[in-house]
Amino acid sequence: MWQVFMLAATDPSGNSVAIGGDEITITAFAKDGKRISRKIKVKETPPCLSAAIDDLLKWIAKEGNT
Repeated sequence: MWQVFMLAATDPSGNSVAIGGDEITITAFAKDGKRISRKIKVKETPPCLSAAIDDLLKWIAKEGNT
């Protein structure tokens, strides 16, 4: 069985979103090049995120992608 400890995504510009534990961390770069980062505490994972992760894991298992 899969256990998801952290989920992160980054775009080509270096902006990122990471979800792990009870925190969501958002990092972005301003037009002047300064890095801005914010952490948001959450009580639980939003249901839509849980469903998206579940769908992704099912797709990986079906396709044999790891």
